[in-house]
Amino acid sequence: MKRSLKKKLGKGGWALALSVVAIAVGSIVLMRAPGHAAPRTGFGGIPVTDPDPGDVSVVQNGPTQLALSGPLLDGHFAISQGAVLANGTRRLLAELRLTAADAPGAAQRQPVALAVVLDVSGSMHGDKIAQAKNAVRQLVERMRDEDQVALITYDHETYVIQPLARVGAVRSELMRRISAIQPGGGTVIPQALLAGSQALEGAPGNLVRRMVLLSDGLDGSGKTVEMVTREIRGRAHRGLATSSLGIGTDYDERFMTSVADAGRGNYEFLADGAQLQTFLRRELDQASSTVVDNVAVLVTLPDGVRVAKVHGAEGNGTTGQVRVPFGAIPAGDSRRAVIELEIAAGAPGVLGRLAATVDYRTVADREFHQIADANLALHVVSDEAQVAATRNESVYADSWAVVIDAEQRAAVDLWRSGDTAQAQQVARNNVARLRQVQAAAPSAAPRLEGIVAEAEADEAQFEALSPSSAAGRGFGLGSNARRRSRIAY
Repeated sequence: MKRSLKKKLGKGGWALALSVVAIAVGSIVLMRAPGHAAPRTGFGGIPVTDPDPGDVSVVQNGPTQLALSGPLLDGHFAISQGAVLANGTRRLLAELRLTAADAPGAAQRQPVALAVVLDVSGSMHGDKIAQAKNAVRQLVERMRDEDQVALITYDHETYVIQPLARVGAVRSELMRRISAIQPGGGTVIPQALLAGSQALEGAPGNLVRRMVLLSDGLDGSGKTVEMVTREIRGRAHRGLATSSLGIGTDYDERFMTSVADAGRGNYEFLADGAQLQTFLRRELDQASSTVVDNVAVLVTLPDGVRVAKVHGAEGNGTTGQVRVPFGAIPAGDSRRAVIELEIAAGAPGVLGRLAATVDYRTVADREFHQIADANLALHVVSDEAQVAATRNESVYADSWAVVIDAEQRAAVDLWRSGDTAQAQQVARNNVARLRQVQAAAPSAAPRLEGIVAEAEADEAQFEALSPSSAAGRGFGLGSNARRRSRIAY
């Protein structure tokens, strides 16, 4: 396994520990007091010690962000501040951001194995099925001869319209089969997803595999979301990404977003089918420009620190070591996760270190790599001013905006359930919290103005729209989809 590391240190570094400094004419002599252990040595043999937890300058100047760099992948591991207040339960945010290389020649066009899983239930009749068929035809036209494609349709049953095959060998016949598709029946999704994954099992190992689910309705299989996502998560772990697209305003948002999260793919909401071509084109382009895959970050936490929630990716674990999988990243694209940490802070001192290790594979040569040893010290201090002095304003503002965006989605859910007054109160609270974040991080405040304006507009929409109306359903789905897209990129 290849290992690579690039650290970006802040103003502080290791403090030099000199037991005795004797200055003679023209020379400096370093001496060790009798009976003391030999000091550790750094570059050039100079003795060093760990920072003194009581040294305020060390706490203030310690790094809160480290660069992560490896072949075709860069990013950072950062925390919102380097210290928390003593004697209590505190919150701190950590940010992981990874970007795949977009330099000339970095991304060779990769052959793709793509399975489209298309809803053909009765609710897809009319314009929606016509637009869906046209979008799939356009997708097949765009695919290269060496790509492979499978087409699965489903209503209350599953139909393999096209088993996985080389596009150049089936393009004409597949066009005819697409034209013959007719809607009818109910909506049973898990069996169709299973058929799509089984079709892709036969894809050669050098192809990037992706499955795309399109639906406008509610799953009628009787399976819980947890059961379905467990299966999808297992496939993602084996390298099969799954994206989902909700069409119209009557589908199950929780089901479709959970599919995309577990499948480490994309989720999108379309009010109608007119933009289907754009979504499918993006899926093909991202799959074919994949630079790295199997991307996952292992975050190691010190004692007294636990994960409360992960935004932008699924997190496996809450204490000790937490795995955050990202899956595949196309050339020039970024992925981000914000981790809410809960800290049991005791007396002032060094609480410990947060560490991140990135494992991934470069697709072109199928080599595995690791970026290791990125770690940040976390201090406990007795004064709020010391906490503020360690704040990374950019990370603080962006990460808290993600957390508050998630809470604004909860406000939308309250409104959908009929509790308009509580939804409006949550929206007002979120606006107030965003203003507090702006005050605490003035250098980053301007870029939060749009998020503040959206939360204020939501409060008005909660009053103006009925959640059961078509306009209300469209507002809720669009609002949540927009906020989700801000988290990951």
